Amino acid sequence: MSISTDNIIRIVKAGGNLSIDADGKSTDNIIRIVKASIKAGKVVTFSNLQGKSTDNLIRIVKAGGDNVILEI
Repeated sequence: MSISTDNIIRIVKAGGNLSIDADGKSTDNIIRIVKASIKAGKVVTFSNLQGKSTDNLIRIVKAGGDNVILEI
């Protein structure tokens, strides 16, 4: 079962640190989740990023800083 980006953002806002399977999620949606984690002061970890370019991974890291962990 795949959870929608909006529902992941709701969970982050509720206060959870999450590990998220990024397979099938666009870079823009990942960045939306990262921005929500920053506002909530939480850390999100993303896995299954093998389909993302290095430039997109850099975008995600720049958007999230200390609030994001990428499993590569």
